[in-house]
Amino acid sequence: MSIRNKRLIRANALGIPLISIIQGVVATLGYFIFGLNEFGLWGFITGVFAFFPIVGTMIVWVPLVLYMYASGDTWNATGLMAYSVIITGNVDYVARITIMRRMGDVHPVVTVLGVIIGLGLFGFIGLIFGPLLVSYIIVLTKIYQNEFTTGEEIIPSHVKEIDDETEKNLKHKKSVSFKTRRIFKTIIQV
Repeated sequence: MSIRNKRLIRANALGIPLISIIQGVVATLGYFIFGLNEFGLWGFITGVFAFFPIVGTMIVWVPLVLYMYASGDTWNATGLMAYSVIITGNVDYVARITIMRRMGDVHPVVTVLGVIIGLGLFGFIGLIFGPLLVSYIIVLTKIYQNEFTTGEEIIPSHVKEIDDETEKNLKHKKSVSFKTRRIFKTIIQV
């Protein structure tokens, strides 16, 4: 297994749980600041749901804010809502981009697409395997690009002359290669 693949596996296998732990700790701090009973338990639950991108922490803090509003604690409910939207929600994006980039040089779009695709294909375990799948597709695309789309006309060394049909086939392969290369460069730049 290549070093790049090992880094991708490590980034996803360690990075995603680490991001969830960070979000859980940040949410716990917010629950403590705004006077929520059993803030440690709610922080732990938030950390578990933080595995789900975008809406993960909202699954926990939105009902808590609604409960606080219903019980008449308007100021703390408003403060917790603002804290959760501004701080806890953005920790996901900042931590995900920073950790995934440092651990495995994984582009954030790859991570987000991988999580979305992984959840649909594999369920909960897709949170880890989805980004790996997308990363492997990109690696395979790069391998294909390097191996098969060089754009050079390959003529065996023992061939002295090329007939018209062979030349036409080589030109066709070169034009297909150019088109394929352009498509793959666009994909890889994502």
